[in-house]
Amino acid sequence: AATAGTFWVDADGDGLITMAETYHGLRALGQSRLEAAKTTTLVNLFLGPKTSTSWLSLFSINISNIHLGIHDSDTSIYDENGSFDEPMFNALIKDFDVNNDGAISESEMATMIATNKESTFGNMASSGEFASLMELSGEEREIDGEKVRVLTVETLKNFYTTNFLQTAADKIAANKANKEVSDKTEL
Repeated sequence: AATAGTFWVDADGDGLITMAETYHGLRALGQSRLEAAKTTTLVNLFLGPKTSTSWLSLFSINISNIHLGIHDSDTSIYDENGSFDEPMFNALIKDFDVNNDGAISESEMATMIATNKESTFGNMASSGEFASLMELSGEEREIDGEKVRVLTVETLKNFYTTNFLQTAADKIAANKANKEVSDKTEL
């Protein structure tokens, strides 16, 4: 379901993701304080009212209603109930992995986003989401003699179907801890 990547952000397990929880989750994913503050504001102001069942938690994201936050111009990988649609995912890969290398490059992604554009707002949301995912988990490959960033099909599928963001945050924390240990041993 669309909630696969959201549970880890809900630190107290109450089913609501507050602005503070979103902020701390984004910081764990490596965003700067300013980036995390801006993204938190956008995410919670957009998803909170769409998913909330009470005006008391208007800017908290209700995980059980996260599917109500699906915006236009998206990939349609999640159906209207928030469940992963594997045939739609496979069609997306078939349509936009133009060179059949098992990955979506930044240019292929730009084509996908432009093709799916239904509104300016939805297009901006999709662009931002995929830019963040590319920054977080993209890898460098050489394509036609040029180095480009790509998201592998495996990475994309894991993003949609697993607790991908928690795994990414754990890796970032481990790398940071290893660097700190390395820095201390150099002293």
